[in-house]
Amino acid sequence: MKRLVLCSVLLVSLVGCSSEKSAQPQPQKPPQAQVEASTIPKAEKLPDKQLIEKIKAEIGGRPFVDNVKIENNTLTITYKEDKKDLKLYNEYWGTGDAITKNLMSNPPRYLRVSDSFNKVHIEVPFQGKKYTVTITRTEVEHYFGVKLSEVTENNAWISKIIDPFVYNKEKRAEYAKQFIKITP
Repeated sequence: MKRLVLCSVLLVSLVGCSSEKSAQPQPQKPPQAQVEASTIPKAEKLPDKQLIEKIKAEIGGRPFVDNVKIENNTLTITYKEDKKDLKLYNEYWGTGDAITKNLMSNPPRYLRVSDSFNKVHIEVPFQGKKYTVTITRTEVEHYFGVKLSEVTENNAWISKIIDPFVYNKEKRAEYAKQFIKITP
């Protein structure tokens, strides 16, 4: 009986030490992490109209974007409350601190890939309030402690901005207090 138990333990141990990788799926980041990777060319200078179209095509909350423009050295993104599909709108913006994540991740996201503007202004209306961020390239680099020209690759972008700041609840609260304005 002891031999049977010993053999069973050894067999289980050997199977557990297999050199093959486990088939268990790795935990995935929230869906927004996948949206953060930018497809906008880094080294190539796009005309403003093409850059705006690329931003519109990949921005989070795309169905609710009202306007994207580059004017007076500022990228402005305004969202609109979707009265036709208010339930979907509320689900999108009302979960997981989505507004703060958007207002925190998008300014450095677009400043890092273009020198067509040095400031980003984003407005999100939600449940009777307007959430707004207006931030310059210098403020972004100072706050996140990075040179945006050095985080053009998505791996660097995720490891230096997204993971340590955007997915950190305390850092989001600090950023919101410093940069996000909420008005009725």
